[in-house]
Amino acid sequence: DLPPTIFVAETLTHGVTQRVIEQLRAHGDLVGAMRKGGSRLVMNTVRSGGVAAILADRNVRGVHGGIYAPFLGLPARTTPLPAWLAVRNEVPLYPVLCFPQPDGRQRIWLGPDLTVNLEGLDPNAQLVEVTRRINHVLSAVIRARPETWNWMLKRFKGRPTKERGRYPAYSSYDPDSRSRRERAGG
Repeated sequence: DLPPTIFVAETLTHGVTQRVIEQLRAHGDLVGAMRKGGSRLVMNTVRSGGVAAILADRNVRGVHGGIYAPFLGLPARTTPLPAWLAVRNEVPLYPVLCFPQPDGRQRIWLGPDLTVNLEGLDPNAQLVEVTRRINHVLSAVIRARPETWNWMLKRFKGRPTKERGRYPAYSSYDPDSRSRRERAGG
């Protein structure tokens, strides 16, 4: 018997497309939580022994909790939600990826628990470390099998410095990347 499983999804702006996607997502026993307002449902699912599936390769602004973690060699704003759920609830966090096979099927890959060996770190440092580990796993997989990765979003929207350097042309300086202390003038 599988535990209750929930996934976090984003609401689409096009109504017809949103309804079609909702119908596809409703297949089976999965429960979806919309990205806006779904965090409580996700937390309750995890606390009750359920499983949460969350896309971790998302650019999330700092005002929404995003933190910079290395991704493909660049600091990238990343959602700490998977790490936060795991650390806060003392549950393991496993990266799960699907790889297309030549015969049209998908192979599911389950990575190692990313919450091991966090002893001695305060909760905030644990959150940063686990988020860094998530990006490390994704970066390694993308480098090993770039043909299997397809982004339909701008992963590097914001950058922590005014200098563009190796960031893509669409990237802009993210003023909320400064620490609270810097913003307060201290």
